[in-house]
Amino acid sequence: MHLLIHGCYWGNENTDFIFSKSLERVANNIKTPLSGPWQWIRLRLYPALILLYSGCIASLVNQKYHTFLELLLHTNLIEDENEYKMVTKLNIIEAVENQSYWSPGNTGNQLETSQHLYKVLRDPLRDYIPDEAKFREYFERFEYFQALISLDINEHNQIPIGLYCHGQFISDKSTRMSKKIAKELKEQGNEWPLIKLGLFKSSVERVTELMKLVDGVCWHSRYF
Repeated sequence: MHLLIHGCYWGNENTDFIFSKSLERVANNIKTPLSGPWQWIRLRLYPALILLYSGCIASLVNQKYHTFLELLLHTNLIEDENEYKMVTKLNIIEAVENQSYWSPGNTGNQLETSQHLYKVLRDPLRDYIPDEAKFREYFERFEYFQALISLDINEHNQIPIGLYCHGQFISDKSTRMSKKIAKELKEQGNEWPLIKLGLFKSSVERVTELMKLVDGVCWHSRYF
């Protein structure tokens, strides 16, 4: 994990493939057993999930958006002889949803899983993001971006409920991730980094449309 964090923080477009192939190798290394509890079968994705979170957050911190997209969109998860974009399959729903016994104190709630990942990744990323508030911001930003990109591929994709959803209900609206991104889109328009790299049909309107879907999921999650 530390090597991936360092590489994704300091790397460039010429080194991106090293990290994406490393992630793919971990995610696809273990073949699905013929039998056994499905919870444990799915949990084999947990190491790769940790790597995806850590690498993507590190790349966002240093504005390495090409590395960020390499990890999410140029890596594939092979399942039942089918290939899926990593962004749509490697998340807390697929790896650990409803596995109440996988971590002490975790009741199987997606938000609690997200909180667990936050704690696991805090120390490995501390040298790169010393400030706690900034770490929370980049953690939520990654989860929010992951949701947006997954829906951009297929609006029927199920997106996980992470810390970014919890942040939508804090009293200070200016610190909500959706508000921050909306402000960036208003100020930067088509120069917003992910649009500039060709995502979301290169359209601010498309991002805004998907944000409404993500925020709707967050609004619904307040009842759980």
